[in-house]
Amino acid sequence: MTVAMVFITLFLTDAGILQAWLQRLSESAEALSIKLYGHSR
Repeated sequence: MTVAMVFITLFLTDAGILQAWLQRLSESAEALSIKLYGHSR
């Protein structure tokens, strides 16, 4: 039971970190594309 709780906690933590990292990556990519698009105009 304890092992299952630890696995669930680790999974949820990794999912949160992955989601935050993907969101940060997409935001930086969006900012970069806007910057490049602004330079191209």
